[in-house]
Amino acid sequence: MAKPEAMTTEMSDKAYRKIINSWAMYDWANSACVTTIMAAMFPPFYRSLVIFAGLGEANATAFWAYTTSLMRGFKDLLSIRLTLGNGSRNSLCLAFR
Repeated sequence: MAKPEAMTTEMSDKAYRKIINSWAMYDWANSACVTTIMAAMFPPFYRSLVIFAGLGEANATAFWAYTTSLMRGFKDLLSIRLTLGNGSRNSLCLAFR
């Protein structure tokens, strides 16, 4: 038995809201986790590894800055490569926003 048009539209809106709310909750939780790890937990751990390796405290800070800069650059280059790889002409514009 076919559903009336109003019911399918209502179900579709409900499913859409569920998907959007699920994504928003995932994004909120993931952002909090990444921020906590990258800003509060990983830098002291990285510093202790560099000092344990026999380098000074100033070197630990410098190496942290170099590592994050290099990884961000790598991520940007990778995202541009993946964006251009899908064949869309507008992808390049979106990659540099």
